Amino acid sequence: MRAPWTISGSVVHEMSDSVTAAAVLKLAGFEVTQCMVDRALSLALRRGDQSAVLRIEGSFRLKLGQEWELDASGDRLSLCPSLQLFGRVIESANLLGTGELEVVLSGDARLLLYSGREYEAWTLSLPNNTLIVSGAEGGVSVFRDRST
Repeated sequence: MRAPWTISGSVVHEMSDSVTAAAVLKLAGFEVTQCMVDRALSLALRRGDQSAVLRIEGSFRLKLGQEWELDASGDRLSLCPSLQLFGRVIESANLLGTGELEVVLSGDARLLLYSGREYEAWTLSLPNNTLIVSGAEGGVSVFRDRST
């Protein structure tokens, strides 16, 4: 049986689904303040003096009136509809048992981030030095820096 967490230096790696789900639920109220496209789609988020980053490197579904199936690692121009997320506020976020992340935003916008088969499809950097990583085949890991 694996331990529910491991320590490497000051970083704690937690493997509990309840810990991961609790961290994701804290996204409500964050506003999308930047949409950045490089080899992925990153959404910079802000709530008061707190900031977070949701980085999408794999496939996802975007709903904004109509629906798009997008791949952040594919053609950059195909990500243009996701720029409409700018200024929207996260109303809820849920980590599904499949390792997918579902995000509901203001204005009836929705994101469904799929888990990857071979790599980390998405990562979420939270304000308290917590990093949530969607691993291959639906696994999700949480890394916390205890030194801060």
